[in-house]
Amino acid sequence: MQGVEFGPGIGLAAGFDGIVHHIGPRSYASRRGAIYASENGGRTWRPLARLPLPLRQRIKSTGRLQRRLWRAVVHHVAPLSDGRLVVFAFRTIYRTDASGRCMGMAALRGSRPLCVCVERDVVYYGEYRANREGSPVHVWASRDGGAAWRPVHRFVGVRHVHGVFSDPHDEAIWITTGDNDRAAGIWRTRDRFGTVERVAGGSQQTRAVQLLFTRTHVYFGSDAPAGVNHIYRLRRADGAIERLQEVEGPVYYGCRAGAHLFFSTACEPPTLRATRDVAVWSSADGSQWRRLAVFRKDRWPARVFQHGHVLFPAGPGASDAEGVWLTPVATRGDQRSLKIGFLPSVERALYPR
Repeated sequence: MQGVEFGPGIGLAAGFDGIVHHIGPRSYASRRGAIYASENGGRTWRPLARLPLPLRQRIKSTGRLQRRLWRAVVHHVAPLSDGRLVVFAFRTIYRTDASGRCMGMAALRGSRPLCVCVERDVVYYGEYRANREGSPVHVWASRDGGAAWRPVHRFVGVRHVHGVFSDPHDEAIWITTGDNDRAAGIWRTRDRFGTVERVAGGSQQTRAVQLLFTRTHVYFGSDAPAGVNHIYRLRRADGAIERLQEVEGPVYYGCRAGAHLFFSTACEPPTLRATRDVAVWSSADGSQWRRLAVFRKDRWPARVFQHGHVLFPAGPGASDAEGVWLTPVATRGDQRSLKIGFLPSVERALYPR
């Protein structure tokens, strides 16, 4: 694939001309305003639903650069246990039944959520908007499949919510916020937003987007556009934070399945002055990290046509013994998902014991 470099022994295992959002027993992807489903982990896809978009949104989503300029894409597909979908797209929240029939839509607060959480069929998202005036921002929740939404927490003194995450190890819900030192924080609630505590914060190194969970640690990367960035882990036992790996740019997204952890870096001003690399990092043990792939930021201005970054799908099969799905954005050859694969012998070489 043009514009990407793979690590030793890493290669292309599968692909989809669009964004892969969820990998599991039933997987979901999107292309423009259409939702696709797969029952075999993404080897083959079939059309499932088409969102009822107005003409102006259909026009905005016709070309690769138009989609980037207007953020005119499907951002998240969140499946529920009964097969219904909650779809965040085109500044709107859509709902479908298990057959893909659109059942309605709801207002979305903010431009789009960066990370969406589904916990026991309750869907959570945080407001992500420019918020230059510094007004309060909220975490929103729906208990009826996306039909009705209510605020469950109000943040004061933060610019926006980066993500909401379900912790499978202690049944907590975690939240990340940004952007300045005072607003940057990693938060936790153990009583479904009855109380919310800040676990870490106060600097650009605790300005995080995605959180990944293991039994003993919470992993994150720093999202510091003007500084040096690292992958970290927070020890559950005492809250100590350990610096693991310096990386080439701010860290936005990641995923975990089985023993594998993945994070990707972004290429944005002022990082662009130092590198045009957008990298995918992986670890099998949480301690040793290796670069699996490097994409190149394309020539279009980042402030208008988005920062270079890589998306990962959600779901229990987001990565597996054979590889991981990635969707590069604002890079050469972007908006085409690919599964990069590696053989067990290559995995042993990448992650020596």
